[in-house]
Amino acid sequence: MLCGNIINKVYCDNFSIVKLACSDTRVNNIYGLFFTVISSIPLLLILYTYMRILRVCFSGSKQTRQKALSTCTPHLASLINFSFGVLFEILQSRFDMSSVPNMLRVLLSLYFLTCQPLFTPVLYGLKMSKIRIICKRLLCGEV
Repeated sequence: MLCGNIINKVYCDNFSIVKLACSDTRVNNIYGLFFTVISSIPLLLILYTYMRILRVCFSGSKQTRQKALSTCTPHLASLINFSFGVLFEILQSRFDMSSVPNMLRVLLSLYFLTCQPLFTPVLYGLKMSKIRIICKRLLCGEV
């Protein structure tokens, strides 16, 4: 049974519905936050592994460093972008955001849905020389 019908987001997600319940949802919130912390362990392991890979590659030649950076940078940037988007979404849904301006809440809720799908193809596309040259021309105003 729901005791309300107003969702303070641009779209509907699971925890927004849970917060409309008539009963106390603190246990549900604690349970969700606990598993959020547990699920961040793989992210930490991935970041640790990348740091180890980069450390080994930076002890090698200049060509090895360039190859490692060109390979690892898009992966790391995409992973960090995704992780921040998920973090924003979790924080916004689990904590009281009434003190945050409404426009900022809307932007944070849309970040996860829009920035990740737009950012990743551009990031990986910039590795291709033809796309990189076209982007440089667009950004620098060259014809």
